[in-house]
Amino acid sequence: MTLRNDPYINAIQDGIMRDIDVVLENKRHRAAIILMLSGIDAMAYLHADTLPHSRRHYISWVDRYLRFAGDHQLTGVDVYGARCAFLHAYTMESELSKSGNSREIGWFNDGMPPVRIDTSIDPSLVMVSIRAFKVSLFEGMNRFFIESFADSGRKLLVEARLKNFMHALPANDAAD
Repeated sequence: MTLRNDPYINAIQDGIMRDIDVVLENKRHRAAIILMLSGIDAMAYLHADTLPHSRRHYISWVDRYLRFAGDHQLTGVDVYGARCAFLHAYTMESELSKSGNSREIGWFNDGMPPVRIDTSIDPSLVMVSIRAFKVSLFEGMNRFFIESFADSGRKLLVEARLKNFMHALPANDAAD
């Protein structure tokens, strides 16, 4: 078995993470946001204590693993609201933000601080660096796998679910 056939390497490193890097390298920022928000869905599936996984699992994964440098953080509800808004309507506004249960997330390419809030402009708006989001996501994914693989029961569950992920088949290698 080559490393490329390992489910973690194939689906996570060469799949989710590399795909995000490629679109960012090509300055396709909206595509990167979509892939990152979808990547969290994949992590929520691996993290879920029961299936099918749900909003609760997504929010829990974000609250536990997504951390930014600086004083401001996003909540799992904020990110879930952004996911619903961006993936379903290609907007910043979700049912969660309209009801006041989450903040809207706006995106900027890069900079510090990575999460910006100015309540004098709009208390329900959080601006987030796309690059910092990627770093936080990748670091969170790494922490998740380290924690999961350190627990033998959890490791078996995660490995079994990883086998269901989208994998590049060896026949595709020639076309790469």
